[in-house]
Amino acid sequence: MIRPTCNIKINDFEFDFLNELELVSAWKNLTDTGTLRIPRKIKLGGKTLVAGSNNLFKRGDKVEISLGYYPESARVFTGFVSAILPESPLVIQLEDAAYLFKQESLTVSYKETTLKQLLTDVCPIEFVSVEANLGGFRISNANFAQVLNELKKRTGSQVGCAIRSCIAGSLISLKRASRTSLSFKEV
Repeated sequence: MIRPTCNIKINDFEFDFLNELELVSAWKNLTDTGTLRIPRKIKLGGKTLVAGSNNLFKRGDKVEISLGYYPESARVFTGFVSAILPESPLVIQLEDAAYLFKQESLTVSYKETTLKQLLTDVCPIEFVSVEANLGGFRISNANFAQVLNELKKRTGSQVGCAIRSCIAGSLISLKRASRTSLSFKEV
């Protein structure tokens, strides 16, 4: 008999149960997102999941999710907790590495720059870029994700990020947008 399996790891806490999981991956959105619903009234070692200062889950915690059918499973999501909503069941919102790009504010101004130079100055991870002249470029109090969005608008290029690299430019292989929605619900 085929038996679905899940393994969810948030920081050092691992569990294999959930009420519902939805993952959305779309290249055009610059980020993969997810919504995880788990039972609210769970305690581990006297700690509650999200209440008070002695809780297990916090915004910014690293998340890894693997799904499959016993005995095989594959990692389908790696990212961070972006929000925790105190509903019943508990709702944990997830984002991939783009979450990190939204944490720091940037202000950059160039009279003349290239795409490669701009990314060298502001990109927090390794990147791959085509050579492109941007001319003047200015953005104030924006996070890196907003800089990528602005590049996308101004140049019409496909821009996206993965957990360890950033890709910018009009690369034909990157123009294909994929959208995947996985749902795992108790029936």
